[in-house]
Amino acid sequence: AIDRDGSEVRYAMLETIRQFAEEALATAGDGEAARDRHAAFFADLVDRAFELVTTENEPLAYRMVATEISNLSAAFRWSLDHGQVDWAVRIGAKAHHIARVGLRAETYGWPDEVLEMARQDQHRELPLVLSGVCDVATSVGRHDDAVRYGLEAVALHLDDHYEFTSGAYINTGFALAQLGRIDECLAMLRAGAEHPVGDPGRGCLAYLHVFVAVFAAALPDEERRAAIADLAASPMPTIRAAGFWVQAMYAAIDDVPAAIALYQQAIDISAASGGRILEETCRGFQLGLLAQTDDLDVALTGFARAVDVWQVRADHYTGTGLAELVRLLARLGFHAGAARLGGAVTPREMPLDAYPNVQSAVETMRDAMGADAFTAAFEAGRALSPHAAAQLAHDLIAQARADHLIPS
Repeated sequence: AIDRDGSEVRYAMLETIRQFAEEALATAGDGEAARDRHAAFFADLVDRAFELVTTENEPLAYRMVATEISNLSAAFRWSLDHGQVDWAVRIGAKAHHIARVGLRAETYGWPDEVLEMARQDQHRELPLVLSGVCDVATSVGRHDDAVRYGLEAVALHLDDHYEFTSGAYINTGFALAQLGRIDECLAMLRAGAEHPVGDPGRGCLAYLHVFVAVFAAALPDEERRAAIADLAASPMPTIRAAGFWVQAMYAAIDDVPAAIALYQQAIDISAASGGRILEETCRGFQLGLLAQTDDLDVALTGFARAVDVWQVRADHYTGTGLAELVRLLARLGFHAGAARLGGAVTPREMPLDAYPNVQSAVETMRDAMGADAFTAAFEAGRALSPHAAAQLAHDLIAQARADHLIPS
């Protein structure tokens, strides 16, 4: 079979032919050797893809992993099951990093699976493995664990034996921020941005200034302008998009339409490059601003889409839009429903008011409902499955449309 995707052509065989070929290899005694060659090939392929991430060809890295995810999964599982530590660690760490940025789920547990073997082997990619474990822990609200793994990864950078990864600083910074340790978060990201090895894609710099803006940290205007210029010069499309994200947050203070337009630039660049985490995060913040305008219909339509995305990948990184939906629902008077939804979309270890953008909404709900009723609704929401939480969100969106005379 021939599969044409743009200028690329891929050849595939029918499943029955593949099974016959596999049985023939096994009969000939060459099955394990063929599997080894397959795993080695895809370990090398993911190395090449990973090298592209911090370049202008970043989108190609995401396409390579998306296209080969079945082969990468087979190669990873074979390597892991047959003690091929190097192949398993390289695929588990690098494929996960790339797939994660694209919001793919197939690699979700791979860094955890190879962590102990990477430690025992003192594998050069151990910081990247730890960074991946930190990231997954953050995404499900295990922030203390995330910080522990992240700090271990950062500490390894004192030893030249290990490969440097800016992700160690970025993911540890995210985890620290979720625990409210803002000064430590900013110091961690600044350390990554200023590391002697360098921050080739300017990722640490980007997220340093994202968090400076989110938490309204004091920063000289000159440093902020210089950072925005540096981000605009990044070879990575997603980091250039992050530069627009930073500008949008500052613009939102006194020019909401300009901020909405800047978020759209960030969204468009991220969508084109395949950086879906940044795309969805910026969509969430943009929806929060759209909800402040007169065109509530556009905002509610966008929130419905955000709910569907979150239901598929129910973690912290896809929750920005739902946090903004909670804020809107509280403002519209749907206090009990908003509190339940807030509980459903908030990671177990994180209080809802840890999101800086919804602190006022939490206060509104507590004042309207009473502290005990708010807490009961919030905890009831925690017990909901992603499917049930998504249905609740869609029901609340429909009620908001009906009450505000917006045709569905």
